[in-house]
Amino acid sequence: MKKQLSYLLMAMLLLTTGKANADAMVGTVIDASGTYNRMQLQQVDGYKFEKSYVHSLEHVTKDESIYDASVEENVAREGVLYNPHFLLEKINFEGNTKISDEELEKLALEILGEDIFFDELLEVCSKVTNLYHAKGFLTSYATVPPQRIVDGVATIKIVESKVGELNIEGEKWTREWYLRNIIMGKAGLREGDVFNAKNLQRAMKEINREDYVQIQTDVERQSIGDENTAITLNVRDRFPVNLGFSYDDYGRSYTGAQRVSFLVGMDNLTGLGDKIYGGTILSSGATGWMAGYSLPVSPYGTRLSFDFTDSHVRLGGPYKSLGIKGSAQSYFFKLTHPLVQTAKSDLFLYSGYDFVNASTYSRFTGNKSYLSDYHLHVWRSGLYGMTDDDYGRWIGSLGLDFGLSGKDKAGSNADTTFFKMTASATRVQRLFARSMGIVRVSGQYSPNELFAAEQMQLGGPYTLRGYQPAELIGDYGVSGTLEYRFPVPFLDRALPWLDERMRLAVFYDWGIIGANGNYSYPGDKFLHSIGFGTYLNLTDWVTAQVGLGFPFGNSYNENTARFYFSINSDLDRLIPLRNPEKI
Repeated sequence: MKKQLSYLLMAMLLLTTGKANADAMVGTVIDASGTYNRMQLQQVDGYKFEKSYVHSLEHVTKDESIYDASVEENVAREGVLYNPHFLLEKINFEGNTKISDEELEKLALEILGEDIFFDELLEVCSKVTNLYHAKGFLTSYATVPPQRIVDGVATIKIVESKVGELNIEGEKWTREWYLRNIIMGKAGLREGDVFNAKNLQRAMKEINREDYVQIQTDVERQSIGDENTAITLNVRDRFPVNLGFSYDDYGRSYTGAQRVSFLVGMDNLTGLGDKIYGGTILSSGATGWMAGYSLPVSPYGTRLSFDFTDSHVRLGGPYKSLGIKGSAQSYFFKLTHPLVQTAKSDLFLYSGYDFVNASTYSRFTGNKSYLSDYHLHVWRSGLYGMTDDDYGRWIGSLGLDFGLSGKDKAGSNADTTFFKMTASATRVQRLFARSMGIVRVSGQYSPNELFAAEQMQLGGPYTLRGYQPAELIGDYGVSGTLEYRFPVPFLDRALPWLDERMRLAVFYDWGIIGANGNYSYPGDKFLHSIGFGTYLNLTDWVTAQVGLGFPFGNSYNENTARFYFSINSDLDRLIPLRNPEKI
């Protein structure tokens, strides 16, 4: 009973200030183990294909004059170009820094050692240009300079167009230094760098994710006769405050199912790309606080972050007479670095140190009697990312956690030194008739007996919607979801303005869980539920969802269908972007 109450209370603490919510504004997403975290939900609910933010790109054509390559004094005669025939043994490539000689030589393997005509050399030149364009170097090209071919050696010259001018116009709250050195610098688009359109797409994708700024780009040849590329960033921004409010019933009945939360932050505190946030989550029996700060520490996208959560819970319901209360704190320092950032894909690596304190006590006898009291030092590392294709989106994560040391003052059987692996994969698939399918699998494995703060949870809106949050917790397990979202039939005819903002959904959730040590579950360890719901984008700044989940099998504390709802608002989106006259 003591262990069960301890686990129950810690589950409540996790629900009060889950790390997924704490990281809603800044830093790496480190969710409560086994749950489908808030940022992943946003990536699913807000799914759309990423678009190129390049506003215009001048079509680049190489100088179409055909250069004379003299072989035995062959020249143009009477206005007709002589197409010389010669033995080609080798091609020297000049001016290439972005693509190696070895890769370029592969384009000419078919004609090396052969007697060729000059136009066949021009075909290789065209292949080199196409390869540069395929890699994103749209303003670079290859040409054959005037030359005399001796001993079968020809030369192809590559003109790698560099960023000549980087103009930034219209900004007020976003510092020019940040755009020039962090956003564009990280993408390899400083003045003097070789221009790459894919890198520009990546940079614009990153900055245009922010609600407080939107940028369009103009790209053109710098001037006639100048091979450099000029880039102009047209900026619209606003005061970078971040205001969020939500109301839901994602809590548990023992601590208050209905919750309200507030988040306040600055997405660009000093204008240098740093972020700060603070917030609270409140219910009738629980209080949670969170805060964090993140700043860029390198021109390559590396960020240093600190996140803090503090939660306090008192159990009600059948446990109210026991006078059980608990608290938990987390201090998490981490580094996050992008391994892949393109117009369609992101992959991030994170690593950091988490200090976790948690305690549970009862005053049933009048004195404070601790059910659990421990301190953990955990090294957390992992990967998370997503990628879009022509048919949908993949979202995934992999985490490795190592408990390095700690103290267990209450003398439980759990291990302060432990290993834990978490993983999740989600596929969002576009289907027929404007519908969408979602398949998700997530899980956790540990060979150790874990404290409740490190355990996996089953139940609630992020895992099994037919059950209360944290219906079961354990050391290892797997959960999954199958969901189908579709438009309301005939709504496009009756209310077309609402049709694009509203989707119906049916779902099936499942999960199985287990525990190491001598803990035994009072019922079935496999849970599953079905249900239906509605997703509604009321405005650009208010979203809502409601649903009904029906538990199958052993229902533990759930005997009927579970209703759930949430209303989320991004109030800062009410602040309009500045509209400078020059844009």
